[in-house]
Amino acid sequence: MKAADKVKKDVAELSLSDFHPKRFALNYDPPMIILEYLVPSTGKLYHHKMKLRRLTGSSTVKEAMTYLQKRHPLYFVPSTMNKEQVTDLLNRLIYRLKQKEELQASAKKENEEKPMFKAGNALPAVEDAEPE
Repeated sequence: MKAADKVKKDVAELSLSDFHPKRFALNYDPPMIILEYLVPSTGKLYHHKMKLRRLTGSSTVKEAMTYLQKRHPLYFVPSTMNKEQVTDLLNRLIYRLKQKEELQASAKKENEEKPMFKAGNALPAVEDAEPE
């Protein structure tokens, strides 16, 4: 049995009384929220990665929260999960993505403004005017 199969089996048998969220982590590239939780019956800590590949700077927190709740329903039970904390994390992710997109757009704009010369072609000669 592979380790990944064992984890999937452990998660499938997880009951609400045997699931205690500990903390969250953020990954910005690719956008992801990671939940660390404890399973008291085994005494083990697990990390559940919730990927948000399609999240952009123009996404809304409500859209992202709905997606997470549909995609990871076991981890979003109201009695165990603090939605305000997840909302704050989503706001941070969206803000960072918006900054990244703006930075890329400004870098692209700067590159477009610079004159482009084909490799191998010399610049045209410029004759200096003699000062009078």
